[in-house]
Formats: sequence, structure tokens, C-alpha cells
Amino acid sequence: EEYGLSDIHLYRSDTEIAAICLRTFPLRRLEKIIKASGSANYGSLLKYKQLFFRVGEKHTGAGQVSAGPPVFEKTIRAPEKNNAHFISRPHHTFLSGFIHLADYPRMHGEGGVFLTHTIIEDE
Repeated sequence: EEYGLSDIHLYRSDTEIAAICLRTFPLRRLEKIIKASGSANYGSLLKYKQLFFRVGEKHTGAGQVSAGPPVFEKTIRAPEKNNAHFISRPHHTFLSGFIHLADYPRMHGEGGVFLTHTIIEDE
């Protein structure tokens, strides 16, 4: 409520809980929100100026599966006034192929969302 987030879509895997909110924010405000949430993605946001969402399995250095892919749990509905803010059209289009999303009155953005295969090694 404090940050005026739109609907929040929760995902759970064996090792973590992840959330997706389609409302768009200026970068500095997003940094404050992510820091306040205690998200493990905060360092990535500061370094790369974007957020990441794991969609596949997590593997150990030996190649063994350590966690399955995130699975959709539920949507936490926001007050209608929060859903009246701008929502990312590319992200809405992408996610609507996987889960049912509400129709939002104000969407913006062009282009698409794409998946990138990434290997992240623990230091």
C-alpha cells in the first residue's frame, strides 16, 4: 500500500519466493521499493539497472538440480486506484501467455520481453 504497487503475482520455488508487479516506476523509486522489500535482486538492480526473474531450474556447480522452476502461487489484488497507474504493456503481453491477468486501463511501452539463458555462479 505504501508504494502504490499494482497487482502482485507470487511465484514459489524450492528455495525462494518471487513477486512480479507490472506497474512501472522511475529507476530511483524502484531502487527504494526493492531495497525496502529485502529482495536479493537489489544488488543486481544497482549494478545492471534492471531486475531478473528466474524461470527455469537452479543447478549446482556439478550440474545437479538444486531447485525446480518457480511455480505461480497466486495474485494479490491491489486497490483499483493502484491499478490505474501505468502498467508495462510488453510485460503484460508476455505474462498473459502463462497466467490470467486483469485488463488494466493504462498500459504503455512497445517491443517485447525475451528470455535469455544465463548462468549465474555463486562467488
